[in-house]
Amino acid sequence: MYDDGDDWTWLWGSILMLLMVALIIGIVWFLLRHSAPGRGSADAAGASAVEVLAQRYARGEIGTEEYHERLTNLLALPTTRHEGKTRDRNRPDPPTSPPEAGSAPGGGSA
Repeated sequence: MYDDGDDWTWLWGSILMLLMVALIIGIVWFLLRHSAPGRGSADAAGASAVEVLAQRYARGEIGTEEYHERLTNLLALPTTRHEGKTRDRNRPDPPTSPPEAGSAPGGGSA
């Protein structure tokens, strides 16, 4: 019935539709990948470096001396002065002693 002489219109329309779908999928993928908060950090997994260190000590993977050495290194990050004492503004006060072997950090049991 209607023939304008161009039998390739369906091919170009299909290619254009596939490109548009690929573009939309690419944009969604990019936004999801780059908008995730804390991507690749320990906080994203739910544990800070101090908590991971305490867990390794509790499992017996490291000894008391290594625990204290690493804890000191972790807490020696940039600090601020507050009410006459120096502490890291993003971390809670350090534990005064290592956790007991066999106990989970935070008071719960594993």
